[in-house]
Amino acid sequence: MKLSTVYKFGADALKPMFRLQFDPDFRFFKDLSLSADELAFRCPAAEPPESGVGTYEINWLGQKFMRPNGKIDQEKTWTISNIRIDAGYKVLQAFYNWKNEAANSVTGVIGDIVNGGFSTHVHIVPLGSDGETKSGIEGWTLNEVWVSRVAGVSFEQEGTGAVTCSITFVFLTSEENVAQTAGLTPQSSL
Repeated sequence: MKLSTVYKFGADALKPMFRLQFDPDFRFFKDLSLSADELAFRCPAAEPPESGVGTYEINWLGQKFMRPNGKIDQEKTWTISNIRIDAGYKVLQAFYNWKNEAANSVTGVIGDIVNGGFSTHVHIVPLGSDGETKSGIEGWTLNEVWVSRVAGVSFEQEGTGAVTCSITFVFLTSEENVAQTAGLTPQSSL
């Protein structure tokens, strides 16, 4: 294949070009006056959860093949690593408050997942090289997301750079509406 042919295929999707979108009115961020932009800025990497379907094997006349088994094969957890903590620790406190609503570390009280108001939606949106969303590209949406684990932060006398932590989320469903394709309707995984 000629170089000129390959060149005409167009640009590649670039790793740093994404935006995390948390609900700006979600109370754990709103209570601490965190803007959705500030929170998204502090999350330097995101990896959408894997998506798959379970299978079973059929053997027939010396051959075998696979069929879907009717179960969605998807981990229902999602981790964002290396979240940069702000100097006022508002981001970290927001995640602790969110986790404590699900299960309080001090009181042991478990929150009401259905009526507790501690789950939200998170969008992972790919961006174009200009930093803007591109028409027809929606990304991934995680529904009914809540914090299940806040990893500890580490400090060190010889260290440099920002303090970071990792947050593990649990979600109910995910929507993989990455790009709209003519004739296809995006579906949610349940």
